Amino acid sequence: MQRIIENLRIDDHAMRYSQFVPRLYNYCLSLGFQRDRMMPSRAFCSDESQGYPVILIAQHFGTFPFDHGRVGGKVATNRHGPHAHHGEDLVIIHASHVGYDPDTKRFGVYQRSRTAHQEFGDNCGKICGVLHWYQAEYRHACDHIVCGRLDGEPVFYVDNLFLDEERPEGLLLNLDLLINRSKGPLKTLSTSNVFRRSTGVGATTSGGNLARHARDHRLTPDRRSLLLSPHRARRP
Repeated sequence: MQRIIENLRIDDHAMRYSQFVPRLYNYCLSLGFQRDRMMPSRAFCSDESQGYPVILIAQHFGTFPFDHGRVGGKVATNRHGPHAHHGEDLVIIHASHVGYDPDTKRFGVYQRSRTAHQEFGDNCGKICGVLHWYQAEYRHACDHIVCGRLDGEPVFYVDNLFLDEERPEGLLLNLDLLINRSKGPLKTLSTSNVFRRSTGVGATTSGGNLARHARDHRLTPDRRSLLLSPHRARRP
């Protein structure tokens, strides 16, 4: 199976549906499946953005596919029996999806062109619903861990919330990648503490860049990916 996937260029490569579906159809033929006996089924989310792959499946397999999909792309396993009564050579295609807005470079959204104002909505809503909590926690961390200088020394101001590693819920960070806690805080403020940067930050951030971060206060995206890498997250 691994060899087959590599031949289809799925391993480490994205593939358009316009390439995948005909290759899948040819692969099914190579297994001995017969065109007039094949019954494909798609396990996609019911979102209208998934219409294009459904059209391609119908085009290449010569029949409209059976439906195994639930919201979020979950497979309705209780439909295996009904599906088996609709054909001899059965094919189930399961895939999750995520929307993308190329103008703002945002994942997880899709423009609803049939709505009154053509606004953007969640896509896939199920995946986005799971991610919203984590995204909110991440944005909160970005807004409450800031760069600065204290007596000319590069430092980080860390909200007290992130120093409590025993809290029952929230994003728990690898603080040792960010700050040096060996000698305690340099200064204590009403809602935050000031720490020296860790040696790991010094190895990956030049003085000029750190000065820029200090002026901008918030961590830039390239720094967030390293410094705000969560150690774990506790959901409520």
